Amino acid sequence: MPQQKPRDLTIDFLRAISIVVMMIMHVNAYYLGDKISLLFWSYSQWVVPAFVFCSFAVGKYEIKNAQEYIRFLAKRIKRIVVPYYIWLIAHVLLIWIVTQKFPTFDYIIKNVIFTGGASFNWLVLLFIYLTIFGPIMYFGVFKRPIVGIVVLIPGIVASIIFIFNQNYWGN
Repeated sequence: MPQQKPRDLTIDFLRAISIVVMMIMHVNAYYLGDKISLLFWSYSQWVVPAFVFCSFAVGKYEIKNAQEYIRFLAKRIKRIVVPYYIWLIAHVLLIWIVTQKFPTFDYIIKNVIFTGGASFNWLVLLFIYLTIFGPIMYFGVFKRPIVGIVVLIPGIVASIIFIFNQNYWGN
Protein backbone atom coordinates (compact mmCIF):
# COMPACT_ATOMS: atom_id res chain seq x y z
CA MET A 1 0.00 0.00 0.00
CA PRO A 2 1.44 3.41 -0.96
CA GLN A 3 2.33 5.74 1.87
CA GLN A 4 -0.31 8.42 2.39
CA LYS A 5 0.46 12.08 2.97
CA PRO A 6 -0.31 13.21 6.52
CA ARG A 7 -3.48 15.30 6.80
CA ASP A 8 -2.97 19.05 6.83
CA LEU A 9 -5.34 20.33 9.50
CA THR A 10 -5.20 23.89 8.15
CA ILE A 11 -6.44 22.75 4.75
CA ASP A 12 -9.06 20.48 6.35
CA PHE A 13 -10.28 23.40 8.49
CA LEU A 14 -10.44 25.76 5.50
CA ARG A 15 -12.35 23.16 3.48
CA ALA A 16 -14.82 22.63 6.33
CA ILE A 17 -15.38 26.39 6.74
CA SER A 18 -15.80 26.71 2.97
CA ILE A 19 -18.43 23.97 2.90
CA VAL A 20 -20.42 25.46 5.79
CA VAL A 21 -20.27 29.00 4.40
CA MET A 22 -21.20 27.70 0.93
CA MET A 23 -24.32 25.99 2.34
CA ILE A 24 -25.34 29.12 4.22
CA MET A 25 -24.66 31.24 1.14
CA HIS A 26 -26.91 29.06 -1.03
CA VAL A 27 -29.73 29.16 1.51
CA ASN A 28 -29.29 32.95 1.69
CA ALA A 29 -29.76 33.19 -2.09
CA TYR A 30 -33.53 33.12 -1.53
CA TYR A 31 -33.38 36.16 0.77
CA LEU A 32 -31.15 38.62 -1.10
CA GLY A 33 -33.72 41.35 -0.57
CA ASP A 34 -32.64 41.38 3.08
CA LYS A 35 -29.59 43.60 3.62
CA ILE A 36 -27.82 41.19 5.99
CA SER A 37 -28.33 38.27 3.60
CA LEU A 38 -27.05 40.36 0.70
CA LEU A 39 -24.02 41.43 2.76
CA PHE A 40 -23.25 37.81 3.66
CA TRP A 41 -23.70 36.76 0.01
CA SER A 42 -21.41 39.54 -1.20
CA TYR A 43 -18.60 38.78 1.24
CA SER A 44 -18.71 34.99 1.01
CA GLN A 45 -17.87 34.58 -2.66
CA TRP A 46 -14.38 33.37 -1.70
CA VAL A 47 -15.65 29.94 -0.62
CA VAL A 48 -15.76 28.17 -4.00
CA PRO A 49 -12.19 29.12 -4.99
CA ALA A 50 -11.00 28.26 -1.47
CA PHE A 51 -12.68 24.84 -1.60
CA VAL A 52 -11.33 24.11 -5.09
CA PHE A 53 -7.78 25.11 -4.22
CA CYS A 54 -7.88 23.13 -0.97
CA SER A 55 -9.02 20.08 -2.93
CA PHE A 56 -6.23 20.67 -5.42
CA ALA A 57 -3.64 21.11 -2.66
CA VAL A 58 -4.27 17.67 -1.16
CA GLY A 59 -3.93 15.90 -4.50
CA LYS A 60 -1.23 13.32 -5.19
CA TYR A 61 0.80 14.37 -8.21
CA GLU A 62 3.99 12.28 -7.96
CA ILE A 63 3.90 10.96 -11.51
CA LYS A 64 7.12 9.58 -12.94
CA ASN A 65 6.35 8.88 -16.62
CA ALA A 66 3.79 9.23 -19.40
CA GLN A 67 2.12 5.87 -18.68
CA GLU A 68 1.53 6.84 -15.03
CA TYR A 69 0.15 10.19 -16.18
CA ILE A 70 -2.31 8.50 -18.58
CA ARG A 71 -3.43 6.05 -15.85
CA PHE A 72 -3.82 8.97 -13.42
CA LEU A 73 -5.92 10.92 -15.95
CA ALA A 74 -8.14 7.96 -16.79
CA LYS A 75 -8.79 7.13 -13.13
CA ARG A 76 -9.45 10.71 -12.03
CA ILE A 77 -11.59 11.70 -15.02
CA LYS A 78 -13.71 8.55 -14.56
CA ARG A 79 -14.22 9.50 -10.90
CA ILE A 80 -15.40 12.97 -11.96
CA VAL A 81 -17.34 12.30 -15.15
CA VAL A 82 -19.21 9.05 -14.40
CA PRO A 83 -21.09 10.43 -11.34
CA TYR A 84 -21.80 13.63 -13.26
CA TYR A 85 -23.32 11.72 -16.19
CA ILE A 86 -25.40 9.59 -13.81
CA TRP A 87 -26.67 12.82 -12.25
CA LEU A 88 -27.30 14.26 -15.74
CA ILE A 89 -29.52 11.30 -16.71
CA ALA A 90 -31.53 11.73 -13.51
CA HIS A 91 -31.69 15.50 -14.07
CA VAL A 92 -33.00 15.16 -17.64
CA LEU A 93 -35.56 12.55 -16.54
CA LEU A 94 -36.75 14.80 -13.69
CA ILE A 95 -37.12 17.76 -16.06
CA TRP A 96 -39.14 15.55 -18.38
CA ILE A 97 -41.35 14.18 -15.58
CA VAL A 98 -41.93 17.50 -13.81
CA THR A 99 -42.41 19.76 -16.84
CA GLN A 100 -43.89 17.13 -19.18
CA LYS A 101 -41.41 18.39 -21.81
CA PHE A 102 -38.21 16.67 -22.81
CA PRO A 103 -35.17 19.00 -22.69
CA THR A 104 -33.89 20.18 -26.05
CA PHE A 105 -31.06 18.41 -27.84
CA ASP A 106 -28.99 21.60 -27.49
CA TYR A 107 -29.49 21.62 -23.69
CA ILE A 108 -28.45 17.97 -23.40
CA ILE A 109 -25.36 18.38 -25.62
CA LYS A 110 -24.23 21.48 -23.71
CA ASN A 111 -24.53 19.49 -20.46
CA VAL A 112 -22.64 16.54 -21.92
CA ILE A 113 -19.71 18.72 -23.03
CA PHE A 114 -19.88 21.05 -19.98
CA THR A 115 -20.52 24.25 -21.93
CA GLY A 116 -24.01 25.15 -20.79
CA GLY A 117 -27.25 23.77 -19.49
CA ALA A 118 -27.10 23.17 -15.74
CA SER A 119 -25.48 26.07 -13.93
CA PHE A 120 -22.68 24.11 -12.27
CA ASN A 121 -21.03 22.50 -15.30
CA TRP A 122 -18.16 24.95 -14.85
CA LEU A 123 -17.21 23.16 -11.63
CA VAL A 124 -17.00 19.74 -13.32
CA LEU A 125 -14.97 21.30 -16.12
CA LEU A 126 -12.69 23.01 -13.60
CA PHE A 127 -11.98 19.70 -11.85
CA ILE A 128 -11.18 18.13 -15.22
CA TYR A 129 -8.77 21.00 -15.97
CA LEU A 130 -7.13 20.60 -12.56
CA THR A 131 -6.84 16.86 -13.16
CA ILE A 132 -5.08 17.45 -16.46
CA PHE A 133 -2.85 20.32 -15.37
CA GLY A 134 -2.30 19.44 -11.69
CA PRO A 135 0.58 17.04 -12.30
CA ILE A 136 2.11 19.46 -14.82
CA MET A 137 1.90 22.34 -12.33
CA TYR A 138 3.31 20.12 -9.57
CA PHE A 139 6.22 19.17 -11.82
CA GLY A 140 6.76 22.81 -12.80
CA VAL A 141 6.72 24.12 -9.25
CA PHE A 142 8.50 21.39 -7.28
CA LYS A 143 10.67 19.53 -9.78
CA ARG A 144 11.62 22.04 -12.48
CA PRO A 145 10.80 25.63 -11.46
CA ILE A 146 12.06 27.00 -14.79
CA VAL A 147 9.40 24.88 -16.56
CA GLY A 148 6.79 26.35 -14.21
CA ILE A 149 7.88 29.88 -15.06
CA VAL A 150 7.96 29.19 -18.81
CA VAL A 151 4.41 27.79 -18.63
CA LEU A 152 3.09 30.35 -16.16
CA ILE A 153 4.09 33.51 -18.05
CA PRO A 154 2.28 32.65 -21.33
CA GLY A 155 -0.72 31.54 -19.25
CA ILE A 156 -0.87 34.88 -17.47
CA VAL A 157 -0.45 36.79 -20.74
CA ALA A 158 -3.17 34.72 -22.44
CA SER A 159 -5.51 35.29 -19.49
CA ILE A 160 -4.94 39.04 -19.54
CA ILE A 161 -5.53 39.20 -23.30
CA PHE A 162 -8.70 37.14 -22.92
CA ILE A 163 -10.04 39.26 -20.06
CA PHE A 164 -9.34 42.60 -21.74
CA ASN A 165 -10.58 41.39 -25.12
CA GLN A 166 -14.10 40.86 -23.77
CA ASN A 167 -16.93 43.27 -24.34
CA TYR A 168 -17.55 43.87 -20.64
CA TRP A 169 -16.92 47.57 -20.80
CA GLY A 170 -19.47 48.38 -23.52
CA ASN A 171 -17.13 49.33 -26.38
